Amino acid sequence: MLDACVYVLRSGCSWRMLPKDFPSWQAVYKTSRRWLARGLFEAMCDELRKLWRTRQHRALDPTAAVLDAPSVKTSPQGGPKGYDAGKKVKGRKRHLVTDTLELLLAALVTPASMQDRDAAIPVVEPGHGQGAWHQAAVRRRWVRRRACDGAARAAPDRGGGRAAPS
Repeated sequence: MLDACVYVLRSGCSWRMLPKDFPSWQAVYKTSRRWLARGLFEAMCDELRKLWRTRQHRALDPTAAVLDAPSVKTSPQGGPKGYDAGKKVKGRKRHLVTDTLELLLAALVTPASMQDRDAAIPVVEPGHGQGAWHQAAVRRRWVRRRACDGAARAAPDRGGGRAAPS
């Protein structure tokens, strides 16, 4: 089942186009929805990140995080999109929070027209983002230092963290 879910995510195919080597698409779809609702994918990512950090002789929980928001072009179909005037891109913006080993902690996808500073708080603070994927490592009790670019640094700090000096 996990291989089938990964196949859909990696290939971008629809559920109905799963190869016959996997269980029926209905069974895979229902299972993936249950796993999503229970937070199993996030738990797997947490465990894999801890294993990798242990292998790299780092603390299990990150103490620093980096926020970046690249804009990407999108196809005509799909969700909301906007225009990023700074980068001259029409599409979406991926607000990503990573640790110093470049392991993903949180992600939020918005129209490209959203300013970095406006998405900084929703992507970092659990419960604020609409459709955001929040890893437990972004919570303030673990991450004591955050680095971000000038635009995101202008966002008001909600008590606790300071942006790292440039």
